[in-house]
Amino acid sequence: TVLVTGNFWAEDDQAATLATGNVSKFSELVHWRQLARHVRTRPPLVRGYSDRWYVTSLHLGQGVDSTMDANPAYLSRIQPYAVYVPKNYTGRRPLPLTWLLHSLDVNYNQYGAIDPRQVQEECQDRDSICASPEGFGADGGWAGDAEHDFWQVWHEMAVGFRLDRNRTVISGYSMGGIGSFEIGLTYPSDFSESMPLDGLDDSACSGTNRTANARWEPFVISNAAVDEESPWTDAETEAADFQSAGNRYKFFTTTMPEHNVTAAADGFST
Repeated sequence: TVLVTGNFWAEDDQAATLATGNVSKFSELVHWRQLARHVRTRPPLVRGYSDRWYVTSLHLGQGVDSTMDANPAYLSRIQPYAVYVPKNYTGRRPLPLTWLLHSLDVNYNQYGAIDPRQVQEECQDRDSICASPEGFGADGGWAGDAEHDFWQVWHEMAVGFRLDRNRTVISGYSMGGIGSFEIGLTYPSDFSESMPLDGLDDSACSGTNRTANARWEPFVISNAAVDEESPWTDAETEAADFQSAGNRYKFFTTTMPEHNVTAAADGFST
């Protein structure tokens, strides 16, 4: 059902409520006298999954570039991202930060829309705050402007929450897995672990082996045995490079039949 509705904008509850003819559950009481007196109230601490936005420092233009494979595509200075806050978070103690980088041709709501069990396991069950940037569009490859967006969202997370700086995990599926390799290997001292899921290290394809950078950053590498877009043999080669470099890593082989099936199965716990 989740896959069929593709609840990328968290609108299922809204649609169901509209069908009843009573939308009072979405109402908010406005205190006009307090408003007139400019009384300030603290923003609510939203727990669970939510979408947020920030103002980027880049000036890329306005609107959306609808050209196929446009990069960047979302040009406005207002940029969205998704956050999951564990339901027991109070701000009294710092929590780990987990990055969930989205795949090619998807967006920042990918995991909340079609992989809710993954979000439950990576965020709520591990008592970790999670973040999914947009990367200025669907095809940024987590490099250039897309990487810039990543760091700016990290700044928003650091300002808005108490984070344990020694427990930051970077992860993602497909293009998000590529980003987990690329950003994780470029800035290894910023992460306590990297978990690329069915995504390969692009630098290795160009003949640049940066595995030695991960000397102090453990990697969890997962790849389907018959993945046509992220070939298992390439993942095996990467694991062998980690082995040769003396790095700490785990290499998992899954039995999913096809790349997009893996993305929608919501079954990484196995």
